Parts: sequence; structure tokens; C-alpha cells
Amino acid sequence: MSKDLHEKPFDETTIAKLEIFGRPKARPMKPKWAASVRDQCDEQGVAFFFKQWGTWGEDGVKRSKKTNGRNLMGREWNEEPRVEEEELV
Repeated sequence: MSKDLHEKPFDETTIAKLEIFGRPKARPMKPKWAASVRDQCDEQGVAFFFKQWGTWGEDGVKRSKKTNGRNLMGREWNEEPRVEEEELV
């Protein structure tokens, strides 16, 4: 696993869901970084939620966050952690 996200590996026993998003007045988010985080979540069985690009779009152009949208790698990512039936009791 890449050490891009954290020094120590993470998995579904330590993190259930990871959400990333762009913010106003923040630096542009690099698409390659966002995709790397998503890939690491997939490798470790962690739910991934991509909320939005923020004011900087995937193409590096500044405009409204609504215009920039929520797509990463051609789709929306709205994953939620799995809930085991034992946890519901």
C-alpha cells in the first residue's frame, strides 16, 4: 500500500468511511491525489465518499463548486460503511 495517505496502513477496523472534498479559498485538489485516496480505500475495504471539487474543478479551473460537481474518475462516489447485523442488535 502507498504511504500517500498516512504513515501506518488503515483498514475497515480503524476507519469505516473516508470523505474528501474541496473547500472555498483552498488550494486546488489534484485529481491524481483524490484517485489515489479512493484506490487506497478500495484496497483496504474502507467506504469512500467524494463530496465535491470545491471552487477548483478537476481541470484546475476556478468556478462555482456546483458547476465543478461531484464526479471523480467519471462517476459519483457515495459509499457508506457496511453495517453487520450483529451491530444492529
